[in-house]
Amino acid sequence: MRHRDLKPRVFAAKKMDHIAAWLDRRTPVEAWGIVLVSSIVVAALDFSIHTTDLCTDTLYIVPVSLAAWMFRSRAVIGFTALAAFAAFLKYPLLHTDPNTLTSIYSGISRAFAFVLLMAITLTFRRSYDYARFAASRDRMTGALNKQAFHERVSKILEATEASGRVVLLLYLDLDGFKAVNDRFGHDAGDELLQDFARGLRGCCETRIVSAASAETSLALL
Repeated sequence: MRHRDLKPRVFAAKKMDHIAAWLDRRTPVEAWGIVLVSSIVVAALDFSIHTTDLCTDTLYIVPVSLAAWMFRSRAVIGFTALAAFAAFLKYPLLHTDPNTLTSIYSGISRAFAFVLLMAITLTFRRSYDYARFAASRDRMTGALNKQAFHERVSKILEATEASGRVVLLLYLDLDGFKAVNDRFGHDAGDELLQDFARGLRGCCETRIVSAASAETSLALL
C-alpha cells in the first residue's frame, strides 16, 4: 500500500517539475506578459462580479504566485505592493458612500494575504532552486555530477548540430592521486580535488566543469 500511495505523488511531482521548467524557460518579456495578463483577468473578474456573493480574493493567488516564482525579490515586492493597492481600491471605488473602517480593514486584510503568499512562494522557490542545485552537483568539488554533466552535454550537442559549431571536450586526470591519499590522508586528497576544481573554474572560460564518478578527474566542455 505504501508503494501504491507514492505513485500519485511521484506523478504529481513530475508534472510540477514540467510546469516549473516551462516557467523558467520564459524570457523576461514573456514572464511579465504572463503575470500582467493574469492580473488583468483576475482584476476584471474581481471588479465585475462585486455585486454577487462570490469571493474573488483567492483569484489573486495566481498572479502573485507567478510573479514570486519568475521574478527577483525586488520585482516581486513591487508587484505585490501594486496588487495590494489595486485590491485596496476595490471597496472605495465600487461604493458611493464607502465606510472608512471597512475600506481600511479590506485593504489591510488583502495586503496581508498577498504579502504572506509572496513570502511563502519565494521561500519555496529558494528551496526548490537549492534542491535542484544540490542534486546536480558533486558534494566535494561543487562541480556538476556525472548525470547532470551527461544531460548538459546532450543538450549542447543537440544545439551544436543545428548551428554547426565545434565543441571541445577536455578530460583531465590527476596522476598519483592515490599516493596523496596514502601519504597525507583523505582530507588532504579532498582538499586537492577542491583546489583543482576551483582553479579550473577560475582560469578557464568553460561552460561546464564536471566531476567524474571516480572523483579523481574532471571534464571540461
